[in-house]
Amino acid sequence: MILLGFHTKRVYVDAERFSRSDTIELVIQMAVKTELLGTVDVLEKNGYIFYQPERVSVLDYTVNSSGVLVLQKRTGGRELCLLNSEANVVCDKKITFNASNLLQDCLGNSYLLHKDSMRLISFSHDSLIIADAISRLRYNSSILPCMASNSQNLYFQFGNKYYLTFTQSDHFSASAKPLYSVYDLDDNLSLLEYLYDAKAMEKVDANKAYDMRMWYQKILTRNLNGLILATDTGAAILDMTKDTVIYFSMSGDLVKSVYTELHQKNGFTGHLLKDVETGHHYALYENKGLVRLEKLNSGLSTSASYTLDQTTFPRQIALWNDSMYFLQYDSSDKDRTKLFRMNLQ
Repeated sequence: MILLGFHTKRVYVDAERFSRSDTIELVIQMAVKTELLGTVDVLEKNGYIFYQPERVSVLDYTVNSSGVLVLQKRTGGRELCLLNSEANVVCDKKITFNASNLLQDCLGNSYLLHKDSMRLISFSHDSLIIADAISRLRYNSSILPCMASNSQNLYFQFGNKYYLTFTQSDHFSASAKPLYSVYDLDDNLSLLEYLYDAKAMEKVDANKAYDMRMWYQKILTRNLNGLILATDTGAAILDMTKDTVIYFSMSGDLVKSVYTELHQKNGFTGHLLKDVETGHHYALYENKGLVRLEKLNSGLSTSASYTLDQTTFPRQIALWNDSMYFLQYDSSDKDRTKLFRMNLQ
């Protein structure tokens, strides 16, 4: 007999010692299995202003191996600045159009969003280069589905709130290999059954049938949540519908699956963040505006916990070189957004 959380108990009965008419009564008392977990450091940290030029508002930013790329607005217009870890400007470039946001793909490349177009930003010889525009539609269809990458593979996510599919392809091939699908079988069956009822209702009352479909899709169904992480040895997929982490090798073969509860903790935002410099992964939690980061080990168990103290509702959280970056208004200048940093050491 094997029960999760208890020691394994094996009971053997010698059938030759009993006849078919004998009644065998077994009383089995299970002993709780106690396991020692790794030490978790719980720390409260304060953020401080990392970048604060005068009369400038930080609109957005991204982090990559080159540094912190900032989109900022000043009286003379908008510009891009690349900062190092000491907040020194490595290079900057004025922008002649009203870019609204910075986006980042799975390879760490940054893009400027301007209306319905995207412009790739590259860094070369101490200067920032803005490429020609591509359509937002092209970005969403070919670049956005890539969720993670490592030295060998790109990992993609496709689907909708009822069915998610994860695939992989190497950097030099257009062919994709299916890895895993996330779906809730009971939810899908219930949806089909309810839609059949709605279909039958169309013959009686079309408006009622429409209301039935919309009500079920908005109220009764829940979004499927699945996340994929790229590791040094392959990939890990968090299937929140089954409370499981599934590990794959570089070649896309199933290695193992383990039980997890990290997404069940109070305040889980559904986001796992990666430090682009160290490769460490963190789970992001938020409760009443207060943010907590939990550093994860290779088994996606918590090894350290960091709470951002005295700051509520930070925006655009990113990780670089064992530090958490975020946007927030400064108490002394509430009209302009500043870039803050919290050290995770």
